Amino acid sequence: MRRAACLLSLVLLTNVAATLADPCDSVRIPPPGVVPPIDFGGRLIIDGDFWFIGDVNARVLCPGYFGCTSGAMHVYEMVDGSLEHRQMIIPPTPRAGDFFSGAADLHEGRLIIGSLTEEWPGLTAKGGAFVYEYDGRNWVQTSDIRPPDGIDPTLSSRLGSFVAIEGNAAYLRPLSKRTVFAYEFDEGEWTFDRLIESPDGLPANAFFGQVVVPHGPWLFISAPQDSTAFDRGGSVYVFRRDAGGSIQFHQKLMPFDAPGGVAKNQAFGVDVAFDGETLAVGAYGAMRGSVEAGAVLTYELVGDQWTFAQELLPPPSDESSGMGLPVEFSGDVLLTRASAERTPTTSASVHYFRRGGDGEWAHVARLDPDVPVFSRSYGISIAIQGQRALLGAIDDFDASGDDFGAAYLFDLSCFGCPPDLDADGTLTIFDFLTFLNLFQDGDTLADFDGDGELTIFDFLAYQDAFDAGCP
Repeated sequence: MRRAACLLSLVLLTNVAATLADPCDSVRIPPPGVVPPIDFGGRLIIDGDFWFIGDVNARVLCPGYFGCTSGAMHVYEMVDGSLEHRQMIIPPTPRAGDFFSGAADLHEGRLIIGSLTEEWPGLTAKGGAFVYEYDGRNWVQTSDIRPPDGIDPTLSSRLGSFVAIEGNAAYLRPLSKRTVFAYEFDEGEWTFDRLIESPDGLPANAFFGQVVVPHGPWLFISAPQDSTAFDRGGSVYVFRRDAGGSIQFHQKLMPFDAPGGVAKNQAFGVDVAFDGETLAVGAYGAMRGSVEAGAVLTYELVGDQWTFAQELLPPPSDESSGMGLPVEFSGDVLLTRASAERTPTTSASVHYFRRGGDGEWAHVARLDPDVPVFSRSYGISIAIQGQRALLGAIDDFDASGDDFGAAYLFDLSCFGCPPDLDADGTLTIFDFLTFLNLFQDGDTLADFDGDGELTIFDFLAYQDAFDAGCP
């Protein structure tokens, strides 16, 4: 697909000297050099001007490879169109193999990072999480989440393998992947609230709790190896919190909800994303014909039931793509990785889908990075803000031959025809009306100047894009 004229200048990391011939080329962000890296780019989060890039095996303890990898979260700030490294967050007590930053989430100014090895006075079980807030200068630890006392420590072993946070609720999963631990924040402390288990008693190998997505009254929990429908077909459990705070099972989504046939190893629920209205479920093992294409399936709430809406597939190919992990979307932009789709410089691809004015998703482009040598894990993590997308690659090689990881920044306005907001193939007054509605609703798709805020400058940027037209 031809690329439209860019609306934004791509962000350049301040310590990287790079002159781009094409402003629509991706920008490679290497490790900052604060501590020796290994897997930089493994976890990405964006919150306004703050961009978080995790290195799950950063060598915090020493320069070597063995016994040195505790992990770290690097904090960047967007300043005048540039990303500047501001801070490195490490565990309060760094320990080898903690994988700090591998599990992380952020909501309303609270950053939660899981720990696998943290030890607590008086408790046998290890692991948990730390919560950080911005004090005006740095992100500082304000609280912690510990394994509950009185529960079999083998059940809560290495709590913090996965974490999610929304408001005063946090959800942690131990390494066992069969139980979710729910916590509530009250009077400055996180207290254990309840265990959430599959209502139909899934075995441990179903991986219940692989992904937990809270949003308002809804709680989505995936089990991508659930064999209820067929061997490792997967499932997603929908829970709902009532007015009294109780969490009740509501519905179970199964892989046969979608068209295209049933096949083994579909891994439905290997990743889940939700924007408040649309649920997107990754299924990287989905067979379409004789090819393991992978898919992302979307669901909408009809009445009180989540109902299948659309299946997103990679472009037709005779080769397997394995699309569907991870899945990330913001407003009307959805990005997902195709883990088996090789390019000359990467071992995987990332596909860009966009929702049109009719509510239907359409494939826009494949985001191919400009890599120095080769990237073996390109797209293993994804974050989106407005018209910018950040893609992680923990095994990325640089020109020296080191493979310590990187992140790639894309300007999504360089793909497709962004001002055609009603997706009818022409630019008309109806696109302006759609822009106004998006702006009034606070939709990130209206952030045409890419600064994370909706202001008069977005009107000006949209006008420029509209005047430039589309190929």
